[in-house]
Amino acid sequence: MKLESVSKESFLKLLDLLEGLGIRYWVDGGWGIDVVVGRQIEAPRDVDNDFDDAQEGPVLEALASAG
Repeated sequence: MKLESVSKESFLKLLDLLEGLGIRYWVDGGWGIDVVVGRQIEAPRDVDNDFDDAQEGPVLEALASAG
C-alpha cells in the first residue's frame, strides 16, 4: 500500500526511533524544508533521511521491529 502522505506523527516517530539508536542523521527533502522553515508547507509522501552507512543494519532492524 502506497501512502498519500506521511503524517507529522509518523515523521516524529521515525525521528524518535533514530534518536533512540544514538546515531547521527540528517533530514532532507520536504520534511527537511519544513523543519528549517518551522512549519509544514505540504504533506510529503515520504521521509528522506541520511545516516552513516555503517549504521544501516541497526536502522533496518529498528524499522523492522517498529513495523
